Amino acid sequence: MISQNDHDASIFNIEANIYKNASIIQIKKPFYGNVLKIEMHHDKRTVFLTSNNDNSFYVPDFIERNFRNWLSQCIFANELNIYESENGFSFKFKCEKDKNRTNILIEYNEFNIKGFLSKV
Repeated sequence: MISQNDHDASIFNIEANIYKNASIIQIKKPFYGNVLKIEMHHDKRTVFLTSNNDNSFYVPDFIERNFRNWLSQCIFANELNIYESENGFSFKFKCEKDKNRTNILIEYNEFNIKGFLSKV
């Protein structure tokens, strides 16, 4: 679920394909298709693409620089709590294991993402 300023919550599906040298995360909305695609390749900058695939979503350097590490920690750790703030941008990344799923909370300025990952 994604909301802005705790209003207008929308439900999305996330498909994550995590590999050693490259990973792709797709955020999809039912009946709409891809909303955001995150491409992570070894030794390259992480790319955040909007649904029309011609505009990158702006993500501050400190988030882009650490996103891959935070994601892998989130998947493999029992619990992860990160709070970063830089140049007016605030970012909170929280993960917690609960049986066969990982609950996630991401807060990025006025946006909140709440959900979970489960193994398929």
